[in-house]
Amino acid sequence: PTSRIADRHPTRFVAPARRDRGRVPMSSMFKTLTAVQKALGALPVAMTPSRVNGKWHAPEFSRRKVAELRKAALSFDLDWVHDTARKPVRERMKGHKHDRDRPIREAKVAAALKKQPELVAAYRAKMKIKPTTLEKLTMSTAELVLKRRLAVTSGKK
Repeated sequence: PTSRIADRHPTRFVAPARRDRGRVPMSSMFKTLTAVQKALGALPVAMTPSRVNGKWHAPEFSRRKVAELRKAALSFDLDWVHDTARKPVRERMKGHKHDRDRPIREAKVAAALKKQPELVAAYRAKMKIKPTTLEKLTMSTAELVLKRRLAVTSGKK
């Protein structure tokens, strides 16, 4: 007894026939030019679903059959005008949100840095008006209010 399966069952392991590598394999439906022309004649209607008496019916040619018909028509040098427009691919930036928002944030920081000298000057002027701890202890509330009003009217703020 042999141990090889191919020896025991020779019909199971038949090598496949070599195909001609130059030609495009076609489906059995569209092998001849007349079959392709006949199918092309029915095409705009035959590839769309239809509604009959309120019920939807599948198209005569499935998308696979339409693709095979297209390939056969192009191989016979026939014009193919039934391509549908594809939706545009959405260009979306990948990555993290903080990476996408970085240019906006940097622009905000640059604008804030341009205003910084004015803000620092205003803060320092405000701090000069603010009474020190010694003034708070030695002056009355009325004197502090009077000092603040004089500083504001004299233009220190």
